[in-house]
Amino acid sequence: MDARGTTRRELGCCCLSDGPADGGPAIDSTAADNEVDDVPIDNANVGMGNNSDNLNTSASMNDGDSFQPDIFDPRYWDSLGSKQIDILAQKGPKRDLSIQKDVNDTTGQGLFDVLQDQLKDLDLDIDDVRGQGYDNGSNMEGCKNGVQKKLLDLNPRAFYSACSCHSLNLTLCDMAKTCGKAKDFFGIIQRIYTIFANSTKKWQILKDNITRLTPKSVSATRWESRVESVKAIRLQCADIREALLQVSDIDSDPKTSSEAKGLANNELGEYEFIVAIVIRYEVLYAVNLVSKQLQSKDMLIDVAIEKVQGLIVFFQNYRETGFLEALETAKGIALEMDIGTSFRKRRKIKRKRHFDENPDVPDIATLSPEESFRISYFIPIVDQAISSLTRRFEQYQGYQKMFGFLFTSETLQSLDNESLKSSCDNLEAALEKDGKSDIDANELYAELKFLQNFIPQENMGPLEILKFLKRHNSFPNASIAYRVCLVGLWL
Repeated sequence: MDARGTTRRELGCCCLSDGPADGGPAIDSTAADNEVDDVPIDNANVGMGNNSDNLNTSASMNDGDSFQPDIFDPRYWDSLGSKQIDILAQKGPKRDLSIQKDVNDTTGQGLFDVLQDQLKDLDLDIDDVRGQGYDNGSNMEGCKNGVQKKLLDLNPRAFYSACSCHSLNLTLCDMAKTCGKAKDFFGIIQRIYTIFANSTKKWQILKDNITRLTPKSVSATRWESRVESVKAIRLQCADIREALLQVSDIDSDPKTSSEAKGLANNELGEYEFIVAIVIRYEVLYAVNLVSKQLQSKDMLIDVAIEKVQGLIVFFQNYRETGFLEALETAKGIALEMDIGTSFRKRRKIKRKRHFDENPDVPDIATLSPEESFRISYFIPIVDQAISSLTRRFEQYQGYQKMFGFLFTSETLQSLDNESLKSSCDNLEAALEKDGKSDIDANELYAELKFLQNFIPQENMGPLEILKFLKRHNSFPNASIAYRVCLVGLWL
């Protein structure tokens, strides 16, 4: 389900049910002796049943395992055998369209009602949900009236996980709206691109002047395109300005000629804009680097938290030293372009102070142009980045406190008896509702205590540990704990 009001097969939640609703596989959250399928747990494995017209073939993924993958499910394509691939090639991917529907009420309550109805149609108990994940629209992830909050009110064990990469994109969106200059920045970048992209002749002028990176159009959804568009100008300011001046000289269209000349002289010819583009590139590059790392298919939540915390520390340090460094970098670019290396002095506008204003706080109009730019542009962007990152990733820290001791075998083996027992008690409480929990803390402690010495010495992630538990089929509580843990990790 997404913020546009469409429900899909990917309901954004994972159910641990007591039995299959339609003959398909299910995960029992309470039966400690239930076996775990040797496949990644994913949030879309809801009501899969007979959706493949029994074309899953009788071949199993492993000789000793009775699990039959749904060959039409893209999650299992990397594990298919040659015969299964042949069937998939003949039939083609298949999607279950039966649960797609449009909804009129796209509020949090309206979408939650649709989700409840769909779970009932699939004969799935909402109390068996152990994870939920959606886009970051307020009607979905809102902490007061969003779908995730309403589901948590009914089932506190339906742990919510937001998409980390989407959260980073929204952080960039927040930064782009901090002030008027920040809002205008990407509009100027797009205007520069449009000047050259309007005709092959002007594009050739651009290519004749640049030797490395080609400017890119600014996409409203793909934030990596914004990094590339800023990078091309940041590293080739002088060349692109020269191309704009050539367009203004030879273009027969007065409007295009005037716009090209204005961009060359008023934007790329101004030291202030050069400073702005240096700052923007540093910020976008740092966020994009972490975003790419988070998109790795093997990324675990503990590593993701570490990367985001490192990004927050980067912005905290950048707030203290980044502006002066940006000024020095911009001066080098300005000298190369033979333009001024100081901010333009603007006419001071006297403004009457209100009675409730702090007289000790200096009016921006009385500050130097350089300090005014730092306070009105640089500081708001960096502070917004720190605030947005901290707010959006607080939930991951809560998830780490709950399941962190299970993330890797190295972490598990490092715990002393007291810490391990405390972690088991906390997890039992987190998985409890109406006096019943998915696990028994004492039994989980005993199983994990044995695993600390029994598990292989090489560092293993939660999926590898779960497969290890399944092979030995002697750790029922630990198996349930790792299955629930992995639901949140893959949402």
